[in-house]
Amino acid sequence: MALAEREYQGRGFRIVVGEQRVAIVVDPMVSASIPVTLEEVRTFFAQQGWPWQTVDVREVEAALTESNGQPHAIVDNLAEIRTDARLQTRVSQDGMRVIARIIPAIWGEPVSKATVLRQLSELGVTYGVKEETIEQMVRQQSLDQEWVIAQGRPAEKGANARLVYEPALQRTGGKPTFLPDGRVDFRELNKIVVVSQGQLLATRIPPTAGMPGRNVFGEELPAVPGRDLIWPLGKGVKVENDRLIATVDGQVVLKSGRINVLPVYEIPGDVDYSVGNVRFNGNVQIRGSVKPGFTIQAEGDVKISGGVDSATIICGGTLTVGGGIQGQGRGEVKVEGDIYCRFIENCKATAAGSIVVGEDIMHSQVFAGRSIQVGGRKGLIVGGVIRATDSIECKVLGASLGTPTTVEVGVNPSLFEQYGQLMTAMSKIESELLRLKQGIDRLEQLQATVGSLPPSRQELLDQLTRAYNQRSQELGNIAWQLAQQEQAMSAIKNAYVKVGDTVYSGVKVTIGKSVYHVREEKRGGTFKLHEGDVVFRSH
Repeated sequence: MALAEREYQGRGFRIVVGEQRVAIVVDPMVSASIPVTLEEVRTFFAQQGWPWQTVDVREVEAALTESNGQPHAIVDNLAEIRTDARLQTRVSQDGMRVIARIIPAIWGEPVSKATVLRQLSELGVTYGVKEETIEQMVRQQSLDQEWVIAQGRPAEKGANARLVYEPALQRTGGKPTFLPDGRVDFRELNKIVVVSQGQLLATRIPPTAGMPGRNVFGEELPAVPGRDLIWPLGKGVKVENDRLIATVDGQVVLKSGRINVLPVYEIPGDVDYSVGNVRFNGNVQIRGSVKPGFTIQAEGDVKISGGVDSATIICGGTLTVGGGIQGQGRGEVKVEGDIYCRFIENCKATAAGSIVVGEDIMHSQVFAGRSIQVGGRKGLIVGGVIRATDSIECKVLGASLGTPTTVEVGVNPSLFEQYGQLMTAMSKIESELLRLKQGIDRLEQLQATVGSLPPSRQELLDQLTRAYNQRSQELGNIAWQLAQQEQAMSAIKNAYVKVGDTVYSGVKVTIGKSVYHVREEKRGGTFKLHEGDVVFRSH
């Protein structure tokens, strides 16, 4: 054989590679030896990275059958088909990765690790070279796949600033308990958080600067600092050395994404002619009842130990009434939060949140932005119009005499209207912020170039910065409101009316745009939408 030939030893056979051909030599069989199989030869080729598709398989089989130590030519045109392995590399557009691929050799020379490293050097790659990956790629170059052989380190975004609230502000109340006599036990519904002037409410954890990165050419990538926060400043609070401090004694109220500390106005008895109408910019606590014709208007929560009789209550927070709300067709209640009371009769009551009633709702117009729940001994809804966005739950719906009673869920047109208005406002503010930022950037670039700005330009820069900060805060508030609206809208499709005991005739149930008229008495069950229609399923 020619000196140029090379031999590769397998179990019981050899592969001889020359200038013009490749041959297989199968050693003669000896006693008790295991014959060489075609699959063994194929596997050996794969391990060497040789192309099996160029082999005359019939000659291999003949050699295995004869097993006489004589060479069998399995590739005759080696000079014509021989090619060396080729290395292809490319750098990603962002300069963060080098992707390599080896086109396998056909009986030629493989790509070496030194070749790969040399090509990386020629590309100017100096950072993030993955030598272990390169070694693996070289070992497995017959696989013809892409490898990431150099990887930059991306810049790390810093953590955003955040507020850490004091434990008092993290307290939440539980659900009210319905007692057997229909009363609601509000002792477990203690959502009121009272703080003192100068008390710490929250601490700002500043944003971090982030970590710079580096691309595969060794160029540094600037870090992305975390975003600062917009302080949720409401009434009765201030910022002092990265801390949110109460400036007055009062109750903590979260409203429209802002933290407020509102004073509490306490009335020891009834609201009558001795007290007059009450208008207060904080929370109101009334130890007695509200007599007919009087008005309570508060920006915060209103808590009434007694009842409400034909009075007007306008409440910016949660309304809690120990007794009931009696309207006699004249009273009206409007609440931005939740309503908790024993009963509602002959009254119009509206809450942006939920309404929880301990005994009954009779002949009233009651509207809730979220849900209505009537429990206790009676759990009765009869007469009037009862409307909620998410759900209505009671024990008895309607009356045996067929009293017209309308309940509606999943209907809140104002919600979608408000959402559209908020989206429009957000788009407008974002456009303004973009224009303001462009103006600020131009002036800051000018300042960096010339060293200092003329007084008129400096004043303009200050004005633009103040406007930018103000509009940014407004954008944050709108984003918070949008999140609340989206949560409410997603619940509409799952709206339901649930009745524990009995549904009487005369009841009309509306879910979305679909209507169900109850023609005969039914046992308890649930009204829900199914394929666009209201269906009733008994328990």
